[in-house]
Amino acid sequence: MVIRQAYLDKIKPFIGTDLIKIITGIRRSGKSTLLTQIMDLLKSMEISEDQFVYYDLEKEDFSRKLNDEILYQEITTQYKVINKKIYIFLDEIQKVENWKKLVNSLKVNLDSDIYITGSNSQLLSSEQSTFLAGRYVQFEIFPFSFKEFSLQYQEVRPLDNLNQAQLFLKYVLFGGMPFLADYSPWQAMEVLT
Repeated sequence: MVIRQAYLDKIKPFIGTDLIKIITGIRRSGKSTLLTQIMDLLKSMEISEDQFVYYDLEKEDFSRKLNDEILYQEITTQYKVINKKIYIFLDEIQKVENWKKLVNSLKVNLDSDIYITGSNSQLLSSEQSTFLAGRYVQFEIFPFSFKEFSLQYQEVRPLDNLNQAQLFLKYVLFGGMPFLADYSPWQAMEVLT
């Protein structure tokens, strides 16, 4: 896995602050992976994994919990058990009905550090921006740079032994999407079409 260090460096100064960290970007650009890397960073800062509350709201097993009240109750219950500051990670928050109310309630009522992901268009419409005004900081995630794509490709396919020109051609063809390095060229073309 390629560590997205440039993004981690931008996020690090905001860790532990009162601001909601919103991570946006196009689908499959690496938002969920970045959340995992933030958790790893927090662990390296000696924050216990027991303090993490993580929900991948795109997974089917959370489809019943897409209501803000139910999710709020569940997170509050976990907070009471943890009994200290919690680090809340809500992946694909736009799946939750009334997510703005949920996030605002968590921020106001719990000793928490909140990280959410979602698509640009659904999270930061003017209505959402107004509702969360002054309470968030946004980080837009882009597909891999050529350097990141090269690292990922060589990690996943070390025997391909491509020169830089061949690798760059693959990068241009696949568009730097992180997950495509896991596929053969033929499989990637199937995924893209």
